[in-house]
Amino acid sequence: MAFSFLLIVLGVQAQNYPDEDFKFARIRPYNIATRFLHVEDGPLKATEIPEGSWSADWYFVPVEGTNFVNIVNRWKGTYLNIEHGHLSADPDAAGWYSAQWQIEDIPSSLFSAIKNRWKNAYLVYDYNTFETKVTDEKGDATFWKIQFAQGKPYISLNYDSAAGTGTFYNQYNQQLAHYGGWRSDWTSIVYGGYHNNKEVFYLFYDRNADDIEVYTIDMSGVMSLKTSYSVNRKLQGVTWHNGPDKKKSYVKFIYPDDSFQIYSVDNLGELSPLR
Repeated sequence: MAFSFLLIVLGVQAQNYPDEDFKFARIRPYNIATRFLHVEDGPLKATEIPEGSWSADWYFVPVEGTNFVNIVNRWKGTYLNIEHGHLSADPDAAGWYSAQWQIEDIPSSLFSAIKNRWKNAYLVYDYNTFETKVTDEKGDATFWKIQFAQGKPYISLNYDSAAGTGTFYNQYNQQLAHYGGWRSDWTSIVYGGYHNNKEVFYLFYDRNADDIEVYTIDMSGVMSLKTSYSVNRKLQGVTWHNGPDKKKSYVKFIYPDDSFQIYSVDNLGELSPLR
């Protein structure tokens, strides 16, 4: 049986990115799959760019205390902004309102509008001149596809075990919900991928209490307990896998002697051992 590995999140105070590549995204006009926003030649452009070019990779950095983000180029470390009246990418611009953006998901689609904090203007692609600029009016040309590296959680979690808190973020690093009163000894928190188009699975494991809880998290960060499970042996680790058809999910319990047991996961989060 073949599986595709998703992600393990250890119960420590850290944002749950598995490595640097998963933090970055490419930004393209919603209906042109081959043109990406980049700074390869210096000025900001949205043109064809080779796969793997860091100049077309962007990192969404949360602006503390707000739901705005800085959009920072991976290659140059420059910030997307409209400080000079036109769209550009400049260094040391994190505090500029002109370099802070709000990501607005377009309902019933996989696209987003990117709105500037300073001018309340939207990032737009001009299909006549092939220029990228800003406009006051929201429309099809202001819709963008933000493509994260494969495996990037749609909803990520920052778990602070010392404080007993958990904070969920969307894929743009904007805070969705903050929770207190969590137990401080979750050993592992495992991201399980999509439950459906509106929710993702998370599995929590407490090695001290031998407890497992499976939750769904919706796109607003609301948690719903789907099932709780007691294990009869201490676990060395827990992993979550998707089957090759991506329609079935599996959890693997790994024991200290390196033996393991695989369970299937149904739509309600219930675990059933596989023979």
